[in-house]
Parts: sequence; C-alpha cells; structure tokens
Amino acid sequence: MQRERETFSSMAYYSWATCSKVIQSEVATLQTELQRLLGQNLLGIYLHGSLALGGFQPGRSDIDVIVVTAQRIDLEAKRRCIELLLRISMMPCPLDIRFLVQHDLFPFQHPLLCDLHYSETHRESYQQELRSGTWKDWNGKSQRDPDLTVHLMVLQRYGICLYGKPIAEVFPLVPERDFRDAIIKDIQVARGKPLYDPISFILNACRACAYLQDGAILSKDAGGVWGLAHLPEQYHPLIHQALALYRGERLGRHVQHVAWDDFAAYMHEAMLL
Repeated sequence: MQRERETFSSMAYYSWATCSKVIQSEVATLQTELQRLLGQNLLGIYLHGSLALGGFQPGRSDIDVIVVTAQRIDLEAKRRCIELLLRISMMPCPLDIRFLVQHDLFPFQHPLLCDLHYSETHRESYQQELRSGTWKDWNGKSQRDPDLTVHLMVLQRYGICLYGKPIAEVFPLVPERDFRDAIIKDIQVARGKPLYDPISFILNACRACAYLQDGAILSKDAGGVWGLAHLPEQYHPLIHQALALYRGERLGRHVQHVAWDDFAAYMHEAMLL
C-alpha cells in the first residue's frame, strides 16, 4: 500500500500561486467588478477552499470566495451582483461566493447569517427570479448558512486576502467545538443523500476524520491521500476509486453501493467516538 500512497501523493493539483492564468483572470475580473458594484461598502474579498488549500482540480473544483461588506447590500446592488456572477461564473470555473456583513460576524454564532450566496446549483433559480421579478423579494428575509463555520475555519488557517482588510481583522475566531460539530453534521447530512455526490462524500469523510484524529485541515484530494494512509485497508479500493474519479480519470468500474454503505457506516461510527 506504500506504493499506492506515493502514487497519489505525487499527482499534480493546483493552488492560487500555481493555477492557470485563465483562472487567475476570472478571479481578477470578479474582484474588479465587485469593487465597481459595491464601492465603499466593500471591505474585503477572500479566497478559501481548494484553491487556497492547494488541492484545486480545474475539472471539478469551485472557486470559493467570501466577500465582506460594511452594510447589507441593497436590493438593486444584489441584482447587479447576481447578473455579474451569472455572466462570469464558468469562465472557465464555477464560482461559489458568499456575501457577509461585518456586524453579523461578531459575536460568532453558529450558524452565521449570509446576505447573499451564489453557486452554480442556484443558477437556474436566480435566472427564473430575474425573469419573473421575484428578485425584488431577496431582502425580505435573512438566511443562516451552517456551512460558513467550516469555511471560516479554513479561511483563518489558509485563506488568501485578494482585496481589503487582513483576515485576522475581519473575521472572528471559530470555536473548535462548533467546527467539530459542523463537519460531523455535514457528513451526516451527506450520508442521507448517497446518490447526490458520492465522490465528494468519500473524500470529505476522509478529511473530516483527519481533523478529528490529527487536527489537520485538508483539501478533498489530500483527505483521500490521508484516508489511504490511516483508514482500514478494506476501504482503500473505494478511496482509490474516488480519488481517481475526482482527478478526472476514467475507470472501468464505478463505486458499488454496498461498498459505499459499508464505508459510510464505518465513518459515522468513527466520528462519534
């Protein structure tokens, strides 16, 4: 198994410093346009996720961004932001971007409020709301986002400030207990949706276990490599397969449901110990 781990550890993946100029250009366009749209309300733009952690896969990964504003974004500015994101996301990589208001961050309270969230899973609904006029209801209610607890912890350890104030000045410290509870909850929720994204579930479960056992915050790719080094050998073929598919390799066999169920049950018990 040592050769297997060395093979996966040596395969190429990307960070912000090593990603292609096309991806850097997409982020630069986002930064420039948000500065223009939000003006003095904009406090900072921050990169987190796989591009900050060094596990970015251009064929699968999102560009993960958090934007912080001094005040809530007004309705018209939100409309213009969503129109911008609909235009530049997928050029070439999908954007996953959350807009937060600074005074909502302190004191830290899980789950945090999110003023606006765009990802490709929301593309069709945003397009429909812009056509129908229901976008005018966007400021009618506040939404709490449980995923922000995990994102902020990654941001504090590995995040990159693209524009604005330093990370330490803008974001609160995430209590370790809240972070542990959040990653366990994420895996429990994902386990209930086995057909949604089994590859991400397997790799996310590995990296959640890496944090719970070693205190390590890893990318999905690095989480899979950790799983090959630390989890029982009976699950290595499944992890091997998930890593290969995540990296865009073609395999003759796909993940078997029985193997997935066994792995999910094992990880559930391991995280509750």
